[in-house]
Amino acid sequence: MEQIAVALQKIPVEQLQVGHYIQLDGSWKDYPFLFRSFKIKNKKQIKIIIDLGLKTISYDPAKSKVKAAKPEAPEKTVEAETPEPVAVAEETDKKAIQQAYQDRTRRLEKLKERRLSQHRCEKAFKNSVNNVNDLMGDMRAQPKETLVATEKLVDDIVSDAMGHQNTTMQLINIKGQDKNSHHHLVNITMLSLIVGKELGLDDLEMKQLGAGAMLHDLGKMKIQERIVRKTSPLNEIELRTYQMYPQYGAKLAKKHGNLDKEVIQIIEQHREHEDGTGFPNQLKSEQISKLSKIVAITAAYDDHCNSPRNKKQLTPYEAMSLMYSQTKYDENILSIFINRLGVYPPGTLVKLSDGSFAGVTGVNHDDLLNPQVILYDEEVPKDEAMIIELSEEKDLSVEEAVRRNEAPKEILAYMNFGGSMNYFIDPSANN
Repeated sequence: MEQIAVALQKIPVEQLQVGHYIQLDGSWKDYPFLFRSFKIKNKKQIKIIIDLGLKTISYDPAKSKVKAAKPEAPEKTVEAETPEPVAVAEETDKKAIQQAYQDRTRRLEKLKERRLSQHRCEKAFKNSVNNVNDLMGDMRAQPKETLVATEKLVDDIVSDAMGHQNTTMQLINIKGQDKNSHHHLVNITMLSLIVGKELGLDDLEMKQLGAGAMLHDLGKMKIQERIVRKTSPLNEIELRTYQMYPQYGAKLAKKHGNLDKEVIQIIEQHREHEDGTGFPNQLKSEQISKLSKIVAITAAYDDHCNSPRNKKQLTPYEAMSLMYSQTKYDENILSIFINRLGVYPPGTLVKLSDGSFAGVTGVNHDDLLNPQVILYDEEVPKDEAMIIELSEEKDLSVEEAVRRNEAPKEILAYMNFGGSMNYFIDPSANN
């Protein structure tokens, strides 16, 4: 998908009319408006721009309702029949300008909070990944001690992240992750806990769910690495070998650990499907535990988006659409998962109704079609990019989701959407 160069024209501010689509120079934070580019809706906005001291302004003829920039006729600038006192007009203008600056201040405060949440979650996510890397590195030499330590780590995660009434899911983009990193274990654990909380699981079930999610790949230690990491199709023997890893994991857990049977069920059943097409035992719906069904969904989603074995990694939006169209997953749990991640899950690149690009960073659970997004603007540094709630913008909406391989590279780099999509729970944020 190629971006079409915008042919902007400069006009004197006195020629601005309602319907012109304008673009302000510099950062959106320099102006009392929510956007750097927008369509003029009323004369108050024109008055604010004039009061800013600007002499000329750029506008986009293609996006403007007004075909040409023409100065308004003098007789139209005065409403003769109902003249407005000058003092009242000036007071109205002052209120409009004051309101515009208040809106900008509010937006800056929300942006600051979002940046703090991002930093907080990235730090916590990296710490969790490092802890898991250390644990899994010890698994072969000290399996018993490692399983105990893993349970303790999960207990801490559950207590910290899920012990708060208000939690929100934060998108974490980390580029250049080491192939041996176990970030996907943390990712699946977090996604599973989010779903578990929505299902109303109790504390014990949440800890069992978290432990099962963290250990679901345990059996891959018994599979040759060349098979586990192979990106081309597996041959028949390789496929049969690979599909045994859930059973291998369950045996290891029983042999070396003192894990609840619910945790072992997750390790053994997380690749089973509702329709009986999964592995290793082709179980059907009623034979699969509820906690296993949760991890089946979150693990499949992460595989679609992030697995190195998947040459054509899907966008979060594509992964969700594919899973929804299949009969492999529990309908109720999948619906809850989709509701939590939204119609446009965090990490989805979208094209907006005004032609601009944005990256989805958060979910609006009251309006799934209008998520929180970060706007792409090549003139604004990405660490200053504006984050908006589409539900608050009447004239802006998602037009379509964009595949990463069809998006301009500079946009992917700006959004940091070129790496894997990870999620973490920020317990201190209100949703």
